[in-house]
Amino acid sequence: MKHRITILNHESTHDSIISHINKTSIQLTSNFTREDKFTFVGDEVPTIFKNKNIKDLNIRMGNVDSLVFNYFTDDLEVNVRPNSSKDKFFQGTSDLWKLLGINNDWSISKSSVMTRQDTSEPLKDVMKKIIGMDFEAMNLVYTSGKLIISVLNKDGPKSISWMDDVYTETGIFLIDDFEVDDIVLSGLRVIMDGNEKIESEPETDDTKFDHLHKTLFHVKPKFRTFPITTKFNNNGLHPKIQFEFPEPPVDDVSGCDRFFYTSLPKDLFIDPYNPGENVEIVVNYGVKDLELPEYSIDEWGHQVLVRLTEDVGELTLHSRYQLPNKHGNQTIDFNGVAFYGCDLRERNILQLNPFYNEFLDGYSSFFTNDTVIYQDFKNFKVDIPVPQSEFHDINNITLITLVLGILIIILQLLKPRKKEKREKKHQ
Repeated sequence: MKHRITILNHESTHDSIISHINKTSIQLTSNFTREDKFTFVGDEVPTIFKNKNIKDLNIRMGNVDSLVFNYFTDDLEVNVRPNSSKDKFFQGTSDLWKLLGINNDWSISKSSVMTRQDTSEPLKDVMKKIIGMDFEAMNLVYTSGKLIISVLNKDGPKSISWMDDVYTETGIFLIDDFEVDDIVLSGLRVIMDGNEKIESEPETDDTKFDHLHKTLFHVKPKFRTFPITTKFNNNGLHPKIQFEFPEPPVDDVSGCDRFFYTSLPKDLFIDPYNPGENVEIVVNYGVKDLELPEYSIDEWGHQVLVRLTEDVGELTLHSRYQLPNKHGNQTIDFNGVAFYGCDLRERNILQLNPFYNEFLDGYSSFFTNDTVIYQDFKNFKVDIPVPQSEFHDINNITLITLVLGILIIILQLLKPRKKEKREKKHQ
């Protein structure tokens, strides 16, 4: 197993956060962001992920704001590329999802099946057993027999120690220079691979810093924060999202286009024939039947990507029929991201960013590797009006209706018999 640790120092000097450092351990103080990346290959991969029905797997959870690291999934999202037929996949992986606490309500995505939910405590427990630490955000990728688990935390853990048979590399960096399209990181790397034992031979002035390597990174971020105005109109059964895009960025990019991406819960959908004003549908994965009520759908929802043809536009949502409740409304939360997708003038440079985490699917997967995303995350809350009633009232009304229906049928059956008796008496 390989363990790569990246410390993004938010202080002005490294002396402010490093209280101790040598060939086998590092002790930090505070005010830093820490990413731990664990790489398992071959027999090192935990058995739980070696499932013949899974070709590729990506699990993302947690949103941590950072200039360098890309962790921005508010809830839990799972993408899987099956390695078998649909029936074999769902049957052969059901125990895995149950163990990880993942809902078994999949939808078809770009090149995979996917599901979303708020969180999963069983998943967190399993990850903690594998990597030995808690986390605020995580990105797991399993493909081609290799498992990479990346986790992010703020101000912790503060201790780093070398473990037997684990190649550990720690980088501690300051943001030396920052522009929207360029980040310069300067610092040092500490190699802990077991080849340098602190007890093996006495240190000298020439050798005691051999494990420290000065390092400079010049990276171009793929994801960049950019303000975009949105307004949410809670318009009863047909809520609307209004957009106002500013002038496109002109940094190191060209050919920018406006987009909005969201994962809609199954309560909401968009009309593919009339999505809204100045809006074109690019992707709409999920249930296509517009008449189905919410309670008849097993899938989690929809994956939607739209392009705006003008700077100002409006996306119209529609709500599905809901079961009655005592409140007379149903509150639904969902997230979205408005963004510019732009072509980078200098090709094939984004892939050189060592801090970029790959995604199996997601909105960035719909674009080329040379596309830069200028994004603004949004959170929406919609109150959908539903029939208001207590469930015991519904049961009583149903029972009364059923009894009346039976009485009507009985009366109808009795009428012909009375008529026949009268005709016989007349004869």
